[in-house]
Amino acid sequence: MLSPRDFKELLTLFKVGLAVGLIEIDEVKKWADGIILSESDPDIFFIELSLVNSNNQAITLISENLRPESYPNGKAVLGQLHKRLAEGQELELIVRAMYSLLNEAKLSELEKDYIYSIDDYFDMANKKVYGNLQSVEQQTADFLFLYKEYTLENHLDWPELDKRADYELEEMNRAATERHEEEQRKPWWKKLL
Repeated sequence: MLSPRDFKELLTLFKVGLAVGLIEIDEVKKWADGIILSESDPDIFFIELSLVNSNNQAITLISENLRPESYPNGKAVLGQLHKRLAEGQELELIVRAMYSLLNEAKLSELEKDYIYSIDDYFDMANKKVYGNLQSVEQQTADFLFLYKEYTLENHLDWPELDKRADYELEEMNRAATERHEEEQRKPWWKKLL
């Protein structure tokens, strides 16, 4: 018999996703319904989750079945943000949600650096101090594209996807560093062109 403990990572994603509006209650209920239909004697948790009427009820129920120190897989949350950005969700909501992950999810130091950078660039572009929102949106899309394969359905593959995402982020960072160093080697007068 499946229990909530078998889905700890997915449940922590649901909890955070419901709280910040990344995941719809219907997605969670549909997932719980799938468990109920696949089990001959489903755990009462899945039945209760299937019957909740609000995000708050679902968050409370999920929280009761998780340790308080449970943090979601940050890469999986970034995957949900990629999905929302691709669906046309407002850039500011995406950037703010990424920033809120800094203390709410498991992220690598490099991921945190990218999120801080995107948040800073967004604030400067939004206030028309430096840059523009189109370039921030492209930078955000490029970063989140690394997490496009994370879905609710493939949560068992997340550990392997984590390794791939870490490698791809390192490669993206290396390429950006090389471009920056190449730019710095140009004579000062070419930088003006």
